[in-house]
Amino acid sequence: FHDSGQHLLGLINEILDLSRIEAGRYELNEEAISLASVAEDCHRLMKMRARNRMIAIHEMFEPDLPRVWADERAIRQVVLNLLANAVKFTPQGGEIWIKVGWTASGGQYVSVKDTGPGIPEEEISVVLASFGQGSNSIKSAEQGAGLGLPIVKSLIDLHGGTFSLKSKLRIGTE
Repeated sequence: FHDSGQHLLGLINEILDLSRIEAGRYELNEEAISLASVAEDCHRLMKMRARNRMIAIHEMFEPDLPRVWADERAIRQVVLNLLANAVKFTPQGGEIWIKVGWTASGGQYVSVKDTGPGIPEEEISVVLASFGQGSNSIKSAEQGAGLGLPIVKSLIDLHGGTFSLKSKLRIGTE
């Protein structure tokens, strides 16, 4: 019963977040933050869930990255949503990599890459749309609302960043 309540609360919060973003009412509280520290915290939060499914999470962080100007809560939500998806869809014994580093243009990036089933090319626009779920999500035991990736994309857009989703069937998603 407690789990159902938690699930419902999570769902409501996602819907509220997305509606605030879409209404232009999501206030960014930006400060100098370390992307690696945020990614490390999120990894720690997801470690048990991954371990229970025999999934290994690896960190690959570029050393000595300067801080970036961003909303820490929003970036934490982005990384947690991406990690939760990776853990949800990666089969037992699979692997996930969290990377933080420099972009070619001198910015920084956070990447979450998994060895899950991948997303068919024609479904990428579906999983990025609010409430959109790909066929793997529909077949999966853990149902979500299909809001994780739209929230990620919206929060990255609010920061003036770029969100890219790359996926190969039977190989994984980044």
